Amino acid sequence: MDTSDRVRTAALKRCIGIAAALLASCLMGTAGIAAEPAGTYTSQELEALATAMQAGNMTLEDLQFDKDYAQGYECYESVRHMMREPLYIGNYMDALAGYGDFHFLDCLSLMISADALSREQQYGTFVDMSSRPTPQNEEELLSLFAIATATLPDPDLTAEEHAQLRSQIVKAMAWHDVERPLVADADAPPELDSNALYELMKQAAARPDSSYQEAFNLAGSLLAMAPLGYMFPRDEVRVIQTEYGQMALGTFGDDTYSGDFAIVIDPGGNDTYRNCRIGAAYGRRSFGPRLADGLEATGMSADFSPLGDGSFGFFLDLGGDDLYDCADVDITLGAAVLGTGLFYDLGGGDDRYYAGSVSLGAAMCGVACFYDDGGSDSYNGKAYCQGAAGFGTALMYDGAQDSTPQFDIAEGNEGEIDAFERDPNANPDILSAVDNDSYSAWSEAQAFARTSGIALCINRRGNEVYEAGGVYLHAPLFGDRYQSFSQGFAIGERDIDYAGGIAMLIDYEGNDRYLGDIYNQGVGYWYSGGFLWDGAGNDLYEMTQYGQGSGIHLAVGGLIDVAGSDTYVMHSGLGQGGSHDFAASILHDRGGDDRYFGNTSCNGTGLTNSVGIHIDRSGNDTYASRKDGGLNAGRPARDTASIGVLLDLAGTDSYLADGNQADSSMWSNSRYGMGWDVAPPPDAEETASTSGPNQPPGDDVEMPEVVSYEGELTQEVFDELWEIAIRWEVGENVAIVPKARERIIAFGMPVLPFVIAEMDDDYSLAVRAFNDIYPKLMELDREAVLDALRSAADTDVYTQRNCVLRVIGDLKITELGDVVINYFGDPKLRRRAIGVMGMIGSHAADEELLAMLSDPATDEKDLQSAIVSAATLGLDCAVQYLALLDHPHITVRDCVSGQLRAHWDQYGGACLAMLNQQAQLRSGSIPPDRRQMASVTQVRCLLRTLQTLEELPSVDTIQSVTLLLGDKDWGIRGDSTALHNKWQAQENPDAADALALMKRNLDMMIGNENNPYVRNVWQQGK
Repeated sequence: MDTSDRVRTAALKRCIGIAAALLASCLMGTAGIAAEPAGTYTSQELEALATAMQAGNMTLEDLQFDKDYAQGYECYESVRHMMREPLYIGNYMDALAGYGDFHFLDCLSLMISADALSREQQYGTFVDMSSRPTPQNEEELLSLFAIATATLPDPDLTAEEHAQLRSQIVKAMAWHDVERPLVADADAPPELDSNALYELMKQAAARPDSSYQEAFNLAGSLLAMAPLGYMFPRDEVRVIQTEYGQMALGTFGDDTYSGDFAIVIDPGGNDTYRNCRIGAAYGRRSFGPRLADGLEATGMSADFSPLGDGSFGFFLDLGGDDLYDCADVDITLGAAVLGTGLFYDLGGGDDRYYAGSVSLGAAMCGVACFYDDGGSDSYNGKAYCQGAAGFGTALMYDGAQDSTPQFDIAEGNEGEIDAFERDPNANPDILSAVDNDSYSAWSEAQAFARTSGIALCINRRGNEVYEAGGVYLHAPLFGDRYQSFSQGFAIGERDIDYAGGIAMLIDYEGNDRYLGDIYNQGVGYWYSGGFLWDGAGNDLYEMTQYGQGSGIHLAVGGLIDVAGSDTYVMHSGLGQGGSHDFAASILHDRGGDDRYFGNTSCNGTGLTNSVGIHIDRSGNDTYASRKDGGLNAGRPARDTASIGVLLDLAGTDSYLADGNQADSSMWSNSRYGMGWDVAPPPDAEETASTSGPNQPPGDDVEMPEVVSYEGELTQEVFDELWEIAIRWEVGENVAIVPKARERIIAFGMPVLPFVIAEMDDDYSLAVRAFNDIYPKLMELDREAVLDALRSAADTDVYTQRNCVLRVIGDLKITELGDVVINYFGDPKLRRRAIGVMGMIGSHAADEELLAMLSDPATDEKDLQSAIVSAATLGLDCAVQYLALLDHPHITVRDCVSGQLRAHWDQYGGACLAMLNQQAQLRSGSIPPDRRQMASVTQVRCLLRTLQTLEELPSVDTIQSVTLLLGDKDWGIRGDSTALHNKWQAQENPDAADALALMKRNLDMMIGNENNPYVRNVWQQGK
């Protein structure tokens, strides 16, 4: 039997197997989406989480505090759901991972289901993926493509809009000018600004639905062509010009292709594709003269494009170990820019892919599918690849031909592997059988999503290596670390408040290595969701900052590892179930002896009003961090708290950190990190690691020439200075930015109109510049600056109104109180206006503030602002404050506690009177009266506030807390014990007797105490 006959026979066997699979496949078309799949969290995990939060005087409902503080245009409903209810992150990830183990003909169903899940919609429309009859000739073949393309959606754009979008979309979505133009355009469309461009992309966004089913059916229809040898040439590739573009039909031998093709069907062989654009769409386009490599016109007509109109690309290779040598080609190998790109490599070969940017499953206003059905493959791309999407859906899927080979591990498997590898008749060979794949990219890869994008990168089995980074420095924050933006990373466009998308990397089994630097491994940024789900194996996760289950700036992130002894390394932090700035995240490891080296702000850490959760279900685990606050902590901001929770449910664990965490203990850290480890005590060992951003610059920074400019003030000079003045002050800009602002100020009052004209920019870096410049100008002519600000406030432009309000508050310009009052009627700016009233010391809205404090319907955000302003203004509102200590949201309770602490001289008396009354009521010292009884939450808030005071307690206060040492609520007992520890360490001779009595009572009580939180607090005191 010759080579071609063996290939045909193998192809026929594959077809028989695929047909059987099709008969058995029901797809997911009629199935509803399970929003909360069973088994995401065990009952023990949920109970432990509730108990740990109780140690921090919270309930599970406190996780749901409001984090939605911007508009987040085009945000997926599921992302807002996860921001609101962080535990839903795990439910969502499990649901999406449940869809991903499928046959290649189910790709469309997976994509539709992922889209519906992200929008929180039921998917009940049946998608008929049954294949049409196998074509018997070229005419029937082309008719299949006619049917496939007839139903594909076409964006409702004018020719000019389409040309504008096609010319700008790649750089806008990929951030890099990656595509070299193929044709000259004498009438290049004008560039759109960001808002206009995003509106146009929103109009052209592509969603997978049943209109794509005929296109996705093509692969099934064409599978049986391989045994029909007469459909394929025998000697060389046949190229056919069709109305859809250039079509190539390969041979059963080892073919070599080059150039662009709208359609490729190859029946087998070890083929080489060199510098090809295949399986790709690049939008409908107009044609001009062809260009040579030097971008000079050749005089040749370009009325015919090998990609046709560029709206549809299809590729199918049915077997062989193939080489895709396309590293210098962008938009290829399963890419969809303003169209549909489908790419299938079947037969289980060991394939090597080298591609440029926008490749290997990448979509921009399109639907892209890349599918390789197995073998040990190598995927190499540049930027925006390997499952990347914006305003569309992209899938990169690496399947498996068979189950993982089983070896006798008693004596090792070297002999079997060597024999298998040497056998020339082995089919598949050992390399294919183990199915070990490698992924390498520059950036924005391996599940990366922009606005309205759903990006999936899925691997069925094998020991994979995922690597991203090493090209684009993350300057100026890091001078020696690189952007990865990969492995489950989604990001919005913060400057114009557009949400990002949803990105998820799923790897079902194998010992995998995930390697990166900045932003990767399950992280979302700005109304996005970034996720990584690993089903089995002893895995390594290594990176530098922002990832491993992290939400950054109003976003969510998650990492779930189902099984295996895993290692998590972060060289700098923040991550490993750590979040920052109104965000939420979870790291959930469900098995194995794991090692967590988090450095800083990891392992269940919430920074700046965020929620970070880390749950380890089982195993003997090790936790290490660089310093106090590096492991399981909360960092408050904006006058309220954050939530960080660490749970370890089993095993003997080691904590190598400078904190109060320990095996078999429960703890609560300030503002508010809390956790519970339920295992027996370990033998701990000390360790440490350090890493961080590059250091501030020295005195040898090279200054831009414009900062020493001495000539006349012009718009050009000002614009150059302003661009520098609003830079982020890190790296060399620590020295450069202040010099630019000083030069602007040196122009004096003539520069005021130039600066005022920039106030439509309310981004924080611009506000910092205004706050530096205006005070110096006010020293020259205060009234002129105030008049200019009044005029700037009189506008309908939201960003300008917001910017003026921020500057008034930051600079405490009391004369502009009347301007601030006018903002109370603006729902978008009311919260900030309330806060500014306190910042500038205006009493014009005192009645409104007091009414807000008393009204249960006051919005959570507005209420926090009112609490701070009322205290700052010294209003008589102690009664309202004490009542708010029982508010359902931790953000409000913590805000009140902070103001009570900060203004203790004014409100402390009322607090101590309430504490004394409650101690007597709860201990039975006075007859109980339910009308006077405060809640446990209120009492604990008061006790925790006392823990933060430097003042020595009075005898009456000590006696009140002594009564509470015996309270029936263990949280009150624990917090009272913490006060005992604090007070016993202080020098307070006037209260010596009361403190001695307190100590005796605690010593008697602790012998019968079995609550782990109380005992841990007592141990810390010892």
